[in-house]
Formats: sequence, C-alpha cells, structure tokens
Amino acid sequence: MRIKQNHWLLLSVVTLVSFILFIRATRRAETFDIPNIEEHGRVLNKAEQAKVRHLEAMVDDLQKQLWDAQRYEKQLIDQLKNINGKPLLPLGEDVAPQLPKQLDNQDNGAKQQQDFDLNAINFNVSEMLGCQDINKIRILKTLGKGFSKIVQEGQLNGVSVAVKSAGIEVKDVQDCLKSGMYKKEEDCYVLASYKVLKEAMMLKQLRHPNIVRLTGLCLRSERSSPHIQERGMTVVVELGEPVQMQDLASLHYQERVRLCLGLAQLMFYLAESPLGSVAIEDFRDEQFVMIDKQIKLSDVDDLSSSEPECNSKMQCVLNNVNVNIKCASNMKCPGLNARRNLYNAYLVFFQPLLGFEVPPDFVEKAQDIMKRIQSGTIDAEELAQELGTLHTYMVEEWKPETPPPPMGYY
Repeated sequence: MRIKQNHWLLLSVVTLVSFILFIRATRRAETFDIPNIEEHGRVLNKAEQAKVRHLEAMVDDLQKQLWDAQRYEKQLIDQLKNINGKPLLPLGEDVAPQLPKQLDNQDNGAKQQQDFDLNAINFNVSEMLGCQDINKIRILKTLGKGFSKIVQEGQLNGVSVAVKSAGIEVKDVQDCLKSGMYKKEEDCYVLASYKVLKEAMMLKQLRHPNIVRLTGLCLRSERSSPHIQERGMTVVVELGEPVQMQDLASLHYQERVRLCLGLAQLMFYLAESPLGSVAIEDFRDEQFVMIDKQIKLSDVDDLSSSEPECNSKMQCVLNNVNVNIKCASNMKCPGLNARRNLYNAYLVFFQPLLGFEVPPDFVEKAQDIMKRIQSGTIDAEELAQELGTLHTYMVEEWKPETPPPPMGYY
C-alpha cells in the first residue's frame, strides 16, 4: 500500500509538470515574453527594472527545472508501467489520472468510505471521470466566481456535481491582462489554470470525510471556453449546499455535537496530513459546504503547509498573543498552523454550535471545552476524543426531555 501511495504522489507531481510542459511546448518564446525595459513609450524605473531582471532569472531557472522534469517523467513512466499489469497512457493524453485507494486516516476512528458510489455513474475512488465523461456533463447554472475559478453546477446521468474551471472573466486573469505582463488572454488564463490544477492536486492527496471528494479531472489545453467540451482544464468535485449557520445553530444539541466532532477530526487530520501541518488561510464558513449531513471543506486552493514565522522577539504569536510555542532554528513556529486552525474553527463553528442553548446536563462540559480552546490547552486530537466520548454518551445513555429527531430531518 505504501509503495502504491508513493508512486501516486510521484505521478501527481509529474501530471502537474506535464501539464505545464504541454501548454507551453509549442509557444515557449511567447509564453516567457518579459516586458521590455522600455514599454509603452515609458522607461521603467529602477525598481521595475530590478523586478524584470528577477523575473527573467526565475524564468530561466523554471525552464531548466522543466527540462529536468521532462527527462524524469520518462523515467517514472517506465518504472510505473507494470504497476497495474498494463502500460500507462502517456501523460498529457486526453485522459484523467487515477486516484489511489482511500488513504488510511489517523482521525480517531472516523469511518472512511472506501467506495464513492455516485448512483448511475458508479465509480470508486480509484476511477475518476475523464475527459470523455466530463464532456457529457450538462451545465445547469453558475454558482459563483472566485479570484481564479468559476464554480458551476452540472449534471451527469441525473447526478448533480460541482464543476470548477478557470475563465477569462475571473479576477486573476483580468488583473493579469490589465497589468500588461502578457499580451494574450491565453497566457493570463494559464496563470489561473495553475491554481485550479493546484486545488485538484491537493484534493487528490487530502482524503477525509470532511473534505469534498475530487471525482473528475480533464487536462486538455490552455483554452478557455463556456462550452465544457472545449475547456482546457476542468475539475469535478462533490456538490454541496452552502453552510447556513443560523439553521445549524437551531439543530438539536446532540446533532451539533456530531457536526463539531467531524470538524475536530478534520482539524486533527490537517495537523498530521500527508502534506504536513496544513493551515486554512481563509477560514470562513463560506469555504465549507453541507454534504450528506456533514460539514465539508470545499475550497482548498488557499491551504498552506508553511508554518508562520516567529516575530522579532523570537516569539510565536496568534492574534498578537504569545502562544508559548518555541521558535525553531529556521525562525518558524512548528504547531502554529494547527493552533490557528483550531482557534478559527472555534470562532466560526464551535462557539456558535456548542456554546449556545446548551442542555443543563452539559453546560459545565461545554464551558470547559470553550475555555480550553481559547487558552490553547487542548489540541485537535484531544478535542476529537472528548467530543467523540460526549457524542457516544448522548447517543447511548442520555435521556433528554426532548429527544433528537431522526437523521433525515434536515
């Protein structure tokens, strides 16, 4: 299992590099076009000239890395040919890379679903939708536009899915065009595509019941199109509903504990993820959706595995308060990502769901949990354990005056 996972991680990296090579191969000279020192009749100032030289150096270095990656790709494909007893298609073909089996999770007994049954589509986590399947998705409506991507609702064989792709009209592309850095829309579109592809790569590695599942990926070209059959890159994930905190706060307390248990398990998973300790940089309820009566993280393109730096006094600070984490020799704060996630989850979810309208039997327990999260004296693993014990007691032994309604009530 470990060998296959390692091969998969290597294959994911190669897929990313191959996509970059593919979209740049035929137009390398245009792609790496750097603005002239004299542009639009105006001589650039010293700071702008220094930035141009810095970009030129970065481009030269990137080109060398891409050439090395191209050679390495061939070696990896040769090594991976017989993993499944059949040769692999060349990377960059009109196909989707395959996912590994569900990664084992260390999240306090959270049950992992080994198969993802999407009704009529009927595929498991090792079989993703490829370009041919994605071409058949019927786009119903646009759900939203972010800085780098458009999210739409689509339907395939009667099943609703979320479709993510870059587009010329998103903010990152428009800002790129206005800056004059690139002359063609396609070049700026590629920049936004990188971010969408990064999100797909992260979803392939971060597998947890409280993270939306990647169900399809198509890499084709660097074109943007309103027609899904012509888009250069399309990512398909589970479709959820926006989180409505007002509605969740009105749920029975036992149900709110269950939801917070899943979130605590997610915070623990992110602290020990395959990518290292990962922080949700933009922690808002809008980054989550409701799927199958669980709160799931849906937007992962702003995740960061880099721990925050120590301040000038060699202290690790959260909200301007020293959190008593020792500053490491590399001037980073190991463990601060996990602390930030837990504190932000407290502000967004735990406090409104666990701290209000608490049954008398659990007021003391709820207050204790809230205080310990605020003071940083409990971590995500301990919180998940305590909420798990509490939820088990509520399900098996607690006899409330008003019992919780059945699971299908919302």
